[in-house]
Amino acid sequence: MISTAIDTVVPKDQIKPNEKKDHPLGNGGREIIEAHSEEDISNVLAYANKHDMTVNIISGGTKRGYGGTMKEADILLSLAKYRGIVEHSVGDLTLTVRPGTTIKEISDKLAENGQCLALDPSWPELATIGGRDCCK
Repeated sequence: MISTAIDTVVPKDQIKPNEKKDHPLGNGGREIIEAHSEEDISNVLAYANKHDMTVNIISGGTKRGYGGTMKEADILLSLAKYRGIVEHSVGDLTLTVRPGTTIKEISDKLAENGQCLALDPSWPELATIGGRDCCK
């Protein structure tokens, strides 16, 4: 466990040991912390900064090795459960989504109004809009 103090930052049920530490694309972490809100994200990053910890950020994990690899960080911050469409302004052609939102969810929402996303990634039901690979 990173530290028992981390459970003062997010609820214990959002902290899990990483059973798949040796992913071939790297970018793992000793512990997985699932963010459910902006407050969770902010608190985890502030905690990591204060304790000089490294953080890898993941969402769907389909582009995990893009942008380089870091073998293992202290924390693997998962944004997969921080999902959803916040706002869609049809006339302005703008859409605000949370990082764990899948490309399929976004495409389905846009299609309701005859719009589409100019991205066509593999595995749209798994690929999310907000995954990022390495942060320190």
